[in-house]
Amino acid sequence: MHNENMQEIKNKEQKIIGRVIKYILKYPAIFFAGFVSLCLASVAVLLAPKLIGTAIDLIFNSEGTLELSWNINNPITIASFALIALALARGGILFAQSYLSEKLSQIIAYDLRNELFNHLQHMHFAYHDQIKIGDIMSRATQDIESIRFFISMAIMRGSYILFLGITSILLMLGTSIQLALIAFIFMPIVATQAAIVQKFLRKIWIQIQQLQGKTSIVLQENFAGQQLVKGYNQQHNQQQKFEKEITALYESSLQSSKIVAFNEPILSGIWLIALTCIFYFGAKLILTDQLTVGELVEFQLYLTLLQVPIRAIGFIINHVARVRSAGGRLFEILDARNMITDSKSAKNMANAKGKITFENVNFQYNSHQKNSNLLKDISFTINPGEKIGIIGRTGSGKTTLLHLLPRFYDACSGNIFIDDNNIKNIKIKSLRNIFGIVQQDVFLFPGTIQDNISYGAPDQPLEKIKNAAHLAQIDTFIDALPDKYDTWVGENGVSLSGGQRQRISIARTLLNNPPVLILDDVTSSVDLKTELAIEKTLESVLQNKTSITVTHRTRVMKNLDQIIYLEDGNIQGIGKHQALYENNKDYRDLCQSFDKKQTRNEVK
Repeated sequence: MHNENMQEIKNKEQKIIGRVIKYILKYPAIFFAGFVSLCLASVAVLLAPKLIGTAIDLIFNSEGTLELSWNINNPITIASFALIALALARGGILFAQSYLSEKLSQIIAYDLRNELFNHLQHMHFAYHDQIKIGDIMSRATQDIESIRFFISMAIMRGSYILFLGITSILLMLGTSIQLALIAFIFMPIVATQAAIVQKFLRKIWIQIQQLQGKTSIVLQENFAGQQLVKGYNQQHNQQQKFEKEITALYESSLQSSKIVAFNEPILSGIWLIALTCIFYFGAKLILTDQLTVGELVEFQLYLTLLQVPIRAIGFIINHVARVRSAGGRLFEILDARNMITDSKSAKNMANAKGKITFENVNFQYNSHQKNSNLLKDISFTINPGEKIGIIGRTGSGKTTLLHLLPRFYDACSGNIFIDDNNIKNIKIKSLRNIFGIVQQDVFLFPGTIQDNISYGAPDQPLEKIKNAAHLAQIDTFIDALPDKYDTWVGENGVSLSGGQRQRISIARTLLNNPPVLILDDVTSSVDLKTELAIEKTLESVLQNKTSITVTHRTRVMKNLDQIIYLEDGNIQGIGKHQALYENNKDYRDLCQSFDKKQTRNEVK
């Protein structure tokens, strides 16, 4: 069983590298140009030993007749100018090769980031409920950078090193088979060393990538909850939590560096031993006239060039180990399947009237748990233009029910209809345009007030934005600001009060003029004065619109056409507020508890 699991992991890792190579093959022109440049660079590098060896033999064979003059016909002069020209050509070719390698890796990193962002934008809500923001950030930055370095250094630079190594070996064989066979004795030792290092580095880099994700999560959670951290004086505990993660990251990174640092001198030592052996046996071949001095120097230079691929083995192994762990984490997200998509028969829906029907709807967040439905056999109908309230205790399923309408989640069973059309037969984009949602927890993007109001309709002219702000009763406040609608609100509207943020959220919803408004307890976090102002705003904008309101305010309930009373995911009553209050004891007790809480808040 263990061997089967190891083989499965190995196959998965090989597929990861294969998938990265597929991205490279999307840009054949850049890859081919880079490959040609690295071949030319290898040729330029390998010509130098041949020229040097030839020049040395000319000197030794001249028996004192060769003069060191700058005569154009002098072989030494010709060889010197040839080496200078070769160096200049090599520099230009290496620049082209490095530039093309970097360009290819940057383009693929760009594609991966876009693909990741687009994929996450279209994933269903349940997926975002499970994954952590810090972990996503780590995969979008560090993991993609690891893949980029793998393409630039291991694939492109590695191809150059491989080509240089193979060509060096062939030229060594062409220069002296005896010395080449001596040099080859050391290659299995290097290969074994490389395999051992790769085995250790792969495990460590998987651990490092996971720890980087955990560190990002702790950072994100800490900065997002700074008010809570400081409010409860938890700075020290948060520091300890962060230090625990970065200590583990430090130790794993240090362990990886130790292995790399240990590997480098071993490879250098092997090369120096090989160089010594070649020098000794080469001298013996010279004394027996089986080799010239120039050929020995040429061979030594080829062996020196061969050390570049040998020494780079550890470097490439490091990048291969990193890309296997980083690619696995990245492709895990890209391979995740979106569970809420348009069906083949889905169509756009225009001019919705606002009739809503729930028909035996059941829902649970974890579909693997039996008998754990959060909503159970929900059935009701809302007619166009009706003002409906959904009332219930905390955890009764109110917000969950609202999330089923725009298909943030899909019901486990049963059907939901808009104007007698099953919502699964309506294209998701068209369906969500039907609803305007004002949530309890308002989110504002860093930007201007105008940007936030027009977020859902960025092409709307300023006059319509001002009209939406007027309907939301926030226009007077905005006009009093020095920059008016160009006022910068900061991250999540930090410079605004809760009521101001809420009214900007209402204006944002009203700008789209949706036929159905969903109001999820929009006044729960504001003071009484702001609450009354918002209620007055909503009273005027809800004319001729279907609306669904979650509220704990009995004065709001009295003005609604119908109340749906939820308890533990079941509908316990439907009707007017007064009728439910008189005939349903649980509903009456709930309203009385709301009134007591509201009275205490108003007194405060």
